Amino acid sequence: MKIVVKQIDELKGNFKDKVVEEFMVYLIDQTGRPLSVNIEYGKAAKNDRITYLIEKHFDAFNDNIEIDEVSYDEFLKTV
Repeated sequence: MKIVVKQIDELKGNFKDKVVEEFMVYLIDQTGRPLSVNIEYGKAAKNDRITYLIEKHFDAFNDNIEIDEVSYDEFLKTV
């Protein structure tokens, strides 16, 4: 299994030029099919979701944990 993270949007506010990133965090099985997907707002929430998925679905000592991350610019090229 692996974790794939795609930044899909940048939400820009009017207050002090605040930007909040929007991410889709996938858990992918060995055949390449997604088992779950979560939408997270902000880097802290994204990191918390990744930590949760690792703790729940991986053996940190025996599994090779693969995390692929797609930036917003890379995502825009695929749309």
